[in-house]
Amino acid sequence: MGEPLDTPVPVEEARLPRFPGFVSFQDYRFVASLFFSLIAIQALGFLLLGTERAGRSVSLVSLVAQNGLAIVCAWTAFRRARNVAALFWFLFTISLLILQFPQTFGTYDTLFAKSTLSIGSLSRPVSGRNRRLPHFHKSLSPPCTADDADGCTSAQRQH
Repeated sequence: MGEPLDTPVPVEEARLPRFPGFVSFQDYRFVASLFFSLIAIQALGFLLLGTERAGRSVSLVSLVAQNGLAIVCAWTAFRRARNVAALFWFLFTISLLILQFPQTFGTYDTLFAKSTLSIGSLSRPVSGRNRRLPHFHKSLSPPCTADDADGCTSAQRQH
């Protein structure tokens, strides 16, 4: 066979595409101003629209965007770090990514007034003979007033 080459063969590393133009997540001023503006949008949404569905929708959309930006920043830190620090940033990014899914579903539910998940998937099955969803006990209901004393239970009259 032939002799090995004396000069090394250049190999290009596979890199993720960079964002064109002015968007650079390496610039800490840009990232900080983006976080600040998202927090301001969240606060203004509550101040102008209140805490009803519209205000919550603006707040939750801003929160999903903040979480997405945090994932990008943590991934950038992972790519720069080495050894144990890289492991930390990788695990932190994965945990943010996992938490993004329920946040996104909750935002979708609030925006469009729908329930993505059924009630059966939200609660664990109750064992025993009573398999219905739990309900409040009558003693936890508010006390009776003089107007509706006829329909009160003994527990409500004690208050």
